[in-house]
Amino acid sequence: MVRNERGEGRLGVVVWLLIMAAGIFVAVRTIPTRMAVLELHDYADAQVQHAGTMARIKTDEIYNTILKKAKELEIPLDKEDLDLEIRQNDIHMTLKHRVVINLEVYEWVWDFDEEFTHLRM
Repeated sequence: MVRNERGEGRLGVVVWLLIMAAGIFVAVRTIPTRMAVLELHDYADAQVQHAGTMARIKTDEIYNTILKKAKELEIPLDKEDLDLEIRQNDIHMTLKHRVVINLEVYEWVWDFDEEFTHLRM
């Protein structure tokens, strides 16, 4: 009986090590991308807030700064993914884009649909 009990824990340890390694692999692939997307969304929100305080707004300038930031963060973003509406009382921007993360055995697709609004006084 002692002989059978001695090797029982090895399989469990190997399984847990594989699960932990897979978790670390997924985290290394996804966390930097997620942080970059959050940074881009914060930047876009700041651009909308800044544009709301300006008397004259150049929409192309806003588009270009956000696209430049996305390129810097290595996030695939096109001008078509941005929709900017400037109205008398507010500025509204919608940012819709997709990020694909390759996990070697699976492609994880994140769809983002964010809205940013600044009320003008």
